[in-house]
Amino acid sequence: MLKHIIDLLQLDEFYEGSHDVQIAKGLYNYEKGIKGIYKQKKRMEILKKKNSEHLKKHKEWQKLNK
Repeated sequence: MLKHIIDLLQLDEFYEGSHDVQIAKGLYNYEKGIKGIYKQKKRMEILKKKNSEHLKKHKEWQKLNK
């Protein structure tokens, strides 16, 4: 089953995946090449944007439920 998960992760970059997927794809890897560094930075920026949107929605929800 683990082999199937690894094979699935290798099919695409999955930039819009969950935080667990980002870690599995190498979010905290130490990249050496330009291409690898670019992909890692792109992955980090998308995750930051996703997290900030989630926090914004959470704060709005808290305001509505006071």
